[in-house]
This record gives sequence, structure tokens and C-alpha cells, in this order.
Amino acid sequence: MRNINRLNFRDIQALNGLRVCGYAMRADMEKIISCNRVETFLKRGYLEQRVDCRGRSVLTYTGKGNNLIRKIDTLQGRTFYPKQPNAVKHDTTLFRQYVGLSPTERMTANSETETRDIYRESLHGSGHGDGQRHSVPDMVYTSTSGELVAVEITTSNYTQEKLELKEATAQAIGASIHFVRA
Repeated sequence: MRNINRLNFRDIQALNGLRVCGYAMRADMEKIISCNRVETFLKRGYLEQRVDCRGRSVLTYTGKGNNLIRKIDTLQGRTFYPKQPNAVKHDTTLFRQYVGLSPTERMTANSETETRDIYRESLHGSGHGDGQRHSVPDMVYTSTSGELVAVEITTSNYTQEKLELKEATAQAIGASIHFVRA
């Protein structure tokens, strides 16, 4: 069993994805890092594996994994997505979108919480904080062309009002928005 003495760039991308999304399907994680590397992270206690309601392997970080992610130079001080066990389908769909990004785009990805913190003043200054509600998209990243892109994972519970709030919030922070059905 390999030890984790040093994290490579792919390791950092994979861990950043969990920081942004909360949960990942194992098959999607293995599009970034190898099966053996996933096993090493599991055996060392940085990740835990669960089985979803359809019998598929789902990965998330443990407390030890959280501490490891916080020690990565490029991720220090970055906010974690508040993972919720009842939102695994949503979170794994978001991680699948993260996997589709280029390696450079992945490293610019911000979680919903992080985006709210970064753009708090912009949202308040746009009128969204002055009596108007806003709803921050699930992930925001900078594309390779330099454009800000927001991603929102939707469910059957989304109302037209909520979709419009997501669009307005994306516009207020200068991002285009892509909706993806979970």
C-alpha cells in the first residue's frame, strides 16, 4: 500500500472537488485519480466510502481528510461545501460537472458557501441585498477563456421563482449560468 507522502496535482484536484461538492461517485473520482490512489486515500482514512440507494459507491472526505485538504497550500482558507447526507444525488451530479471542467478550471471552482462569502458585497450592492432575495448557485468557476460560469443542480422541487433567483444572482456577480438536472 502506497503512503501519501506528497500530493500530486490530480490528488489536489480530486480533493478540491470534494471540498466544493461534498460527495462524489467513485467512478467519477476515478476520472481524476486512479483506482489505486482512491484505495490509498480510503485506507489512510482521508476518504470514506458509502453505498447510495442504488448500490453505487459514493465517496466523501472524513475529518482527517478535511484536515488534509485545509493543509494544501492552494486550498488554505477556502470554504467547504456543507455536505448533507440527504443530498447525495445533488452533490454527486455537481461533482460530475466538476469532473467535466479542465484541470485549470477545477482549481478556480468555488463552493456555494464560498461564492456567497466572496460576492456578499456585490450582491448587496446590486440591490439583491436591499430587500431582494438572492440564491447563490452551487458552483462558480472561471472558464479557460476567463469568463465566470455558474452551475446550478436542479431537482423536481425547483420553482420558476427559484430558477429566476439563481439567474439573477449569477447575473449580479457577472456569471453566465448552466442548469443541470440531478
